[in-house]
Amino acid sequence: YLHLSARVDGEPVETVEVDLTKMEVTQARGLQNSPTEHHDDIVEAVRENMGKIAKREQQRQVAA
Repeated sequence: YLHLSARVDGEPVETVEVDLTKMEVTQARGLQNSPTEHHDDIVEAVRENMGKIAKREQQRQVAA
């Protein structure tokens, strides 16, 4: 799993978990384990960049 910190104006708003075997967002939650007003935009941004995440993961596996 990959854990990301989504930030707005430098402040953390949600933690995002990505399953690297399935290449999908498994959860994204803010304070008190609740989605924030930015939730949909954050999840969409991670999904749009999943190709870049997959490429980095492949590079990491080759280097190991």
